[in-house]
Amino acid sequence: MAIKPIRFYNSSVLRRPAKQVGRIDSDVRCIVEDMMETMMHSKGVGLAAPQIGISKQILIVYVGKEYQKAPYVLLNPVVTHHAGTQTGNEGCLSFPELFLPIERPFYAKIKALDMNENIIEVEGEDLLARALLHEIDHLNGKLFIDYFDDKPTLETELCNLKDRVNCLLKISS
Repeated sequence: MAIKPIRFYNSSVLRRPAKQVGRIDSDVRCIVEDMMETMMHSKGVGLAAPQIGISKQILIVYVGKEYQKAPYVLLNPVVTHHAGTQTGNEGCLSFPELFLPIERPFYAKIKALDMNENIIEVEGEDLLARALLHEIDHLNGKLFIDYFDDKPTLETELCNLKDRVNCLLKISS
């Protein structure tokens, strides 16, 4: 297992739809292990494979014991139902220290493959729904900033973010 570098907001892999996972082989298992270690190290609640530069439909979500018993590892996930609305501050490991009020459904039901190639359904409300939908968006080349309508504020925040990312990149070099 290895901690992988997170791709930041300007990385092209974040804007491309990810490819479906075919067979769950040792490469996929290694990607999942690296993603889990990277997410935990980064103190995130979710991570999609494109965020570590891998264009595959793999995501991990763990928002805590209040919402789920163990982390979800979902392959080729599809939203089958959503309902209600919620607005809350949302962040992303690819956008360090940027939090914006984003409206999302309050409830989401997802169909996906698990690591044993079983088709499963997971559902969640509140923060869990937000995290699942956020990570699925990553697999479709969509980012949480796409839901934020205040473009002048977003431009200012992205300029500040660029400075933070440059500092992070210098520190890690």
